[in-house]
Amino acid sequence: MKRKIISFLGSNILSQLILLIAVPLTGRIYSDYEIGVLSFILSISAPLAYFYTLSYNKAIMLPAKSEEYSMLYAVSIFLSITISLISFFVILISMLFFDIDSYFLIVPLVAFSQSLYSASKDILIKKGLLNIVSKSMILSSVFAVIIILSGYYIKLSYWVLILSYVIPNFLATIFILFYIKIQRKKIVYREFYNIILKYKSFPLHQMPAYFINTFNAELPSFFIKHYFGEAILGNYFMASKIVNKPLSLISESLNGLIYKDLSETNKAKLNKKMNTYVGLLFLVSLLFAIVYLIFGEYFFSLFFDINKWRKAFDMSKIIIFTTVISSSFSHYSSGVLVKRKNKIFLVWEVITTLVLFVSFFLGKSSTIDFFIWIYVGVILFRYLLLSLLFNKS
Repeated sequence: MKRKIISFLGSNILSQLILLIAVPLTGRIYSDYEIGVLSFILSISAPLAYFYTLSYNKAIMLPAKSEEYSMLYAVSIFLSITISLISFFVILISMLFFDIDSYFLIVPLVAFSQSLYSASKDILIKKGLLNIVSKSMILSSVFAVIIILSGYYIKLSYWVLILSYVIPNFLATIFILFYIKIQRKKIVYREFYNIILKYKSFPLHQMPAYFINTFNAELPSFFIKHYFGEAILGNYFMASKIVNKPLSLISESLNGLIYKDLSETNKAKLNKKMNTYVGLLFLVSLLFAIVYLIFGEYFFSLFFDINKWRKAFDMSKIIIFTTVISSSFSHYSSGVLVKRKNKIFLVWEVITTLVLFVSFFLGKSSTIDFFIWIYVGVILFRYLLLSLLFNKS
């Protein structure tokens, strides 16, 4: 099992490294405005992806019986297809009455591709097929880079960037479906209603919490677009990628494994194990931040046109503090959910989102740098509160 986990982590790191390569390529091929539009689309689709499955895919890790978690996967896919189609037609009809940009039509497709791939990865992790998850992530990363590079020849502006997220998700999901091998007899459609009722706490409490959590993470993009425009948003997006991607090599790779490990851990040892995970991740993140703040400009100049992306680099030196906090302390959310404290999780999300809204509203007359510092302060409050709730619950 240890060998499988090491192989899984290695493959995940490789897939993240491939995507890390795509960041400077994106900066050289596309303008800050085009990247800003992509950022805005992703800011809408990311929270929608959680809404489409109503978070039933997050319950896949809990049942011991294969019949039950197979049903949860089927429920997740059915809901995702249904809700994405409804949202597409809602946007289409809205365009007849309101002045809405055409790129909004692709939002349901982006969100659907994300929810489909996420649910498929969850069931593979539950089945212990970590090598297949790893291969799918590498496949997705490679195709994303290929599509991004194609933008140099195919002059379709931000559409190419958006497709670099959609197409790889679908290809990786198709790859996974060849290995899932869920027997149809395990999916009893008349049991859909019973499964939905049994795990109703997920759409009632966890889905709103996950939706708000993701919306919370994307909230700066909405305000930056409104206050400063798409070009500045493009710089913010690039700055976030520059400092987030290296740390996500470890943090995102461990996310599914941490959740699975905690769900199988004795309650008496849960707090100690969770705090150990967070402590180690914080130390790694802090080390990266120190190195970046000292040598960042040198490495940045090697891969980016510093004259074109100077603003992005200046932003990254502030954003790195939110990255250090969120890449480590955000994992407490897995611990809270394993404890089935969904109501606490939801209350935490609502409180911190309101604080973020008020803070951003008060910062509307500020500079972009001060605006980001406001965000750092709120993120620190947000995750310190989460760690307190986890350890006291």
